Amino acid sequence: MTTSDQLLSERQPARARLEPASRWPLSVGAAAAAVLLALALAGPLGGIFFSVPLAVLSLSAQVTGAAPALVSTALVTMGLGAWMLSAAGEPSREEALQLVAFLVAGSVIGVVSGSLRAGRARDVEARIAAARAAEEAERRASDTRVTLEALRASEVKFQQLADAMPQIVWACQPDGIVYWYNRRWYELTGIPEGHVDDASWLLVLHPDDRQRCLDVWYESIRTGQPYQVEYRFKSPTGEYRWFLARALAVRDEAGRIVRWYGTSTDIHDAKLTEAALRASEERHRALAEALQEADRRKDDFLATLSHELRNPLAPIKNSLFILSRAARGASEPAAPSK
Repeated sequence: MTTSDQLLSERQPARARLEPASRWPLSVGAAAAAVLLALALAGPLGGIFFSVPLAVLSLSAQVTGAAPALVSTALVTMGLGAWMLSAAGEPSREEALQLVAFLVAGSVIGVVSGSLRAGRARDVEARIAAARAAEEAERRASDTRVTLEALRASEVKFQQLADAMPQIVWACQPDGIVYWYNRRWYELTGIPEGHVDDASWLLVLHPDDRQRCLDVWYESIRTGQPYQVEYRFKSPTGEYRWFLARALAVRDEAGRIVRWYGTSTDIHDAKLTEAALRASEERHRALAEALQEADRRKDDFLATLSHELRNPLAPIKNSLFILSRAARGASEPAAPSK
């Protein structure tokens, strides 16, 4: 129980805190006390003595409630009737009417007093419930304030760290609207520092990259998937430089997106190097193809030359062979004739 509940419980009357099981014995005890008081006063149904048992029953009803009070009234009526029968025999008509009147009056007093008690009990319970609700609301508000202060402190630390980074850092609302840039953004774009406009990044984006970037960005906003794209930003000098943008969604405990954090990294030099390497590869490929073509043409030339040389060399070779045979025949002595 909270402090507020304890304070209300301390002010709550004892009759409103009685457990149902303890009300019935108390009601029976109150009935017995009323009968004994009436007998002790020796005039239970006349003058002031008529009101004494009713007062006891009224007090009992204030503590026990309507139902036990009615039982007490019935018990007191029965007790008084039994005493009247034992003391004077059959009661007179006037005494019987007084006894009935006592029963009716006691019942009415019991119901009214019990209703008042129930109303006070409901009022106490309502005050306790209201105090609990107020304390719970205050606790939640306090927790919310602590959480917001922690988030603000964390946000400040993040922004201070992001301002020292060489990349562009930005933050968006769940619907994709940018609400913060770090210092590097203003240095690279020339936009006045502190100026946050959701459309400002489109103004420095290369026209050829706008639609592609928007399509990818809105798809990430719709699905919650990570965002990644390459585009060109215009620098204060008028030069367009290549950047690689990445963004991730930050979600709460329920999985709802609460914000987006993104970075844009300058990859212009890497892009130029990549383009130079690609151009160099194309030149080497063209040179290799040219060398292959030259080698093929050389082979074709040598084959043609070999074929063309082979045709005139054959008769020359035959002629040389015939001349060599003729020379050998002339150098040999002639055979003697017979």
